Amino acid sequence: CEAAWRLIARALETDFYRRLRSELNLGYALFCGFRQVAGWRGILFAVQSPHCAPDELLGHLEAFLQGAAKTLHELADSTLQVLAEALASSLAPSGPTWADQLAGVDDGHAQALSEVAGRLSRADLLAAHAELLSEQGGWCLLASDA
Repeated sequence: CEAAWRLIARALETDFYRRLRSELNLGYALFCGFRQVAGWRGILFAVQSPHCAPDELLGHLEAFLQGAAKTLHELADSTLQVLAEALASSLAPSGPTWADQLAGVDDGHAQALSEVAGRLSRADLLAAHAELLSEQGGWCLLASDA
């Protein structure tokens, strides 16, 4: 599951930036990536906007995620393979990390992720995306008016 979430983040990263920054001109500090915060792992969508209220930003994020199903479905097989192989390579274990300890994962977690990442299919990606849309893993939203 984690490997699929990591691959989704990589697959959507460029489109997220292009849509929210270039097309909608919402602001800056826009990125999408798999991150760990205080031991919790998941996809982080970050948007900082001087002229868009938090509820509007959430609406844009939800619209982006709805449209991402089409993006993931239409992703070229060769692009999907390159992304999966790059992910597997980046996850190759170099020993336990502090982040892994904070998350409470086993010492072999990175190795397992690396092995699974190289075998992820489009179906795996679409299933993980559906889970994201249904908020099965939970959502955490941080907003500020300052």
